[in-house]
Amino acid sequence: MSNPALTAKTSNRIINHFQAQLASGVLNAGDKLPSERKLAAQFNVSRASIREAIGLMELKGMVKIRHGASTIIVDIFNPSLLDPLQVLVNNHQGLAANVMAVRHLLEVEATKLAALNATENDIISIEKSLTNLLNADLQNADLQVKADIEFHLAIADASQNIVLAKLMRNMGELLEQEMAKTISAVTGLANDDGQAKLNQQHIAIFTAIKASNSAEAEQAARAHLQFVQSHLA
Repeated sequence: MSNPALTAKTSNRIINHFQAQLASGVLNAGDKLPSERKLAAQFNVSRASIREAIGLMELKGMVKIRHGASTIIVDIFNPSLLDPLQVLVNNHQGLAANVMAVRHLLEVEATKLAALNATENDIISIEKSLTNLLNADLQNADLQVKADIEFHLAIADASQNIVLAKLMRNMGELLEQEMAKTISAVTGLANDDGQAKLNQQHIAIFTAIKASNSAEAEQAARAHLQFVQSHLA
């Protein structure tokens, strides 16, 4: 007869392992888990224990079990968890300033840390996203917004601060709304080459990160957000 306390401890150990792997980026949403047999060997437990752990992971929203096929990882940091926050912001216009304040906290810190911690691969990723942003079709607002978000998320990833990066990804829909407003406001002003200024600011941010100059990176990020805020006021 199995010991319920021992079984729960085993399940928690397995679940904690996969939570850590997902949080650290070793596993990503969409990845397939190994077979029950392989997992049982990996954790030195019975296949029944693996099935129980996977069942609990499905209840937690960590995986999706496809019977007769593989078990798929689901992002435990799913942005849908922030839906109530988005509803709150959408229904209280005064909270837009709060969102901008949070952007200042996260984006400026991410940019500064990226200048200190970015790897060669991070620089390549940021540069690629910057190129996509600079080349985005000016007539396609959705494409511009997507490219803008990817640029800032690439910087967040380069910060090497996993929590900060996940927080920014969780703000995905809020960021999308804010950046759509920014692009509309900045590029819609007469006698003001707003898009060119945004491009210059993004280039300045990347240049400072690539040069590992955290002070310049922080200053460039602050200047960018102040420019954005001035056009949204």
